Amino acid sequence: KTKAARYEIKGIEDMVPTLQSTIKHAYNKDASMGIKHWGKRCKLWYRSQVSKFSKQNIYSTKAILGVKSVSVKKLHEYGHLENIMVKRSDQQLYKFKEGNFVDLHLNNIKDMLLLVVQHKLFHLDGSDIVNFIMALRMYTRSLILKRRVEDLQLGVESYQKKLNITKAQKTFLEIEFKEPYTPSYDPPKIIYEDLDVE
Repeated sequence: KTKAARYEIKGIEDMVPTLQSTIKHAYNKDASMGIKHWGKRCKLWYRSQVSKFSKQNIYSTKAILGVKSVSVKKLHEYGHLENIMVKRSDQQLYKFKEGNFVDLHLNNIKDMLLLVVQHKLFHLDGSDIVNFIMALRMYTRSLILKRRVEDLQLGVESYQKKLNITKAQKTFLEIEFKEPYTPSYDPPKIIYEDLDVE
């Protein structure tokens, strides 16, 4: 038996009838994938490529240590990741496609994003790195959008309020002001005056 979910939100029982609207809205799948602004042919091609999944079992609890290779299929100036070969902490190589991002654990996506940030992909071709980063970015963006919509429908308050982000602080009052200086790379010299010279 599983327990029912409990939300400690005041008046959630009153909100339940309003969660489902009687007005029908068209669901824009392109917006959820992050390709709404693309051209018609690009959208068609991308949708056909995203639906392709790898036949291998990609489920693993092991961390991703590195991306070994990426093969890209390009059309309409967009590169779709055909195969991604990663090395996990069990020293095994795993192969999957861009369509398998949905099946990966979020920690695996985080591991791949960390590899990008730490500049550990320079053994790949430059355009492959760009396509890999774009695929990860588009997936994380669609994932965040889906979660925000779900939270908004459930009435979670964190997305109903404006974020309280403070401006970055450039000066710190606790640190005393220091005079800037330029280091001299010439070694110090001592010049002796010859007093015997007339």
